[in-house]
Amino acid sequence: MRHRADSKALVETKKAASVETGAMQAYDPGVLMAFAVVPGKGDLSEASDAMVKTIEEFAKISPTKEEVDRARAELMKSKELTLSDSARLGFELSEWIAKGDWRLFFLDRDRLLSVSPEDVQHVAAKYLLASNRTLGMFLPTAAPVRAQVPVRLDTAAMLKNYKGGEAVALGEVNATPDNIEARTERSAAQNGLRLALLPKSTRGHLVVGALVLHYGSEDTLKNLSMVSKLTAAMLNRGTTKHTRQQLSDELDRLKAQVSFRSDPGQVSVSFETQRDNLPAVISLVAEMLKEPSFPDNEFEALKQENLAELEAALKDPQTLASKEFERSMNPYSTEHPRYAATLDEQITQIGASTLDALKNFHREFYGAQAAQLAVVGDFDESVIKKLGTDLFGSWQRRAVHQIAAAVL
Repeated sequence: MRHRADSKALVETKKAASVETGAMQAYDPGVLMAFAVVPGKGDLSEASDAMVKTIEEFAKISPTKEEVDRARAELMKSKELTLSDSARLGFELSEWIAKGDWRLFFLDRDRLLSVSPEDVQHVAAKYLLASNRTLGMFLPTAAPVRAQVPVRLDTAAMLKNYKGGEAVALGEVNATPDNIEARTERSAAQNGLRLALLPKSTRGHLVVGALVLHYGSEDTLKNLSMVSKLTAAMLNRGTTKHTRQQLSDELDRLKAQVSFRSDPGQVSVSFETQRDNLPAVISLVAEMLKEPSFPDNEFEALKQENLAELEAALKDPQTLASKEFERSMNPYSTEHPRYAATLDEQITQIGASTLDALKNFHREFYGAQAAQLAVVGDFDESVIKKLGTDLFGSWQRRAVHQIAAAVL
């Protein structure tokens, strides 16, 4: 950028006290920075407007040969002086090593000799765009109120007579594969539900578990990918007995974390709590899975949340790249349950989704015929085995002919 143009537009007009520009080069793409220091009584908005206008005009008007020669001379002077100072040269070469190779210092020097006004104009027009610009302002406080930091406390005196509370229960340490396998009890309910229970001592009497419901086949789940995802997302938003807020409050009371996830042909729920609360947590999980109420207001809120995320993702290069990678790794037809829909397709699918479709999907596909319940931690094995069988052992999906999703 032409420093003289900056000075004329900002300093000579007294909109700024000084200006400075510089480009940061790095191994990855760098940035061009422009600064304007405005006097305390100056108009910051006026100065920033002038600076932006100067930058935008520079992107449209080619610099003169004289301006390029002047900039080249200034940069070449710096390089020549660096080459004359061994300490300075060593430091400079270390910076270029970080950029990729120490020889880039010399390549950069040689390329400077051939830069033309047309080259500068080409780069300016390509990168000095409003969409590629971030404008920030620093506003100093005239009379800042600073926090008064006390002197360092005497920690020895603070801890002299301290006695801790009750120690957290410690867990087992012999967690070898053979020991885990030998102590895991597996069983199956009449409807096909399989249980894997591993009671063991844990720190803080912690218990973790997971329940996975498999459903459908490639044919029966065609064009139902978004419906299945939204159905799973509605499970913790209200049941026939509890509102969403009540569910959240109850989980907090039980010191439990519960999360749902939908994948092609299955929905899984993971839970974590303490020994005494485990039966109540499993019962609440069963309620959310078996008796969702699908509130209208929660469904609309869910759709708006998802649409906002997708619309924001359309402008995020990293998300777009991840989506393209996902699509390349899942080359399925558009109706296949594993088809990776584009962001635009997902937006359309969400907009077209209805509560009736979600309720029907739940009735048709949700059940425990092809499900697994696994629990690990500090719990009473007989109690949890009976509870799991009572809650899920007779839960049948309406479409009993559906094939387990393992075929996917």
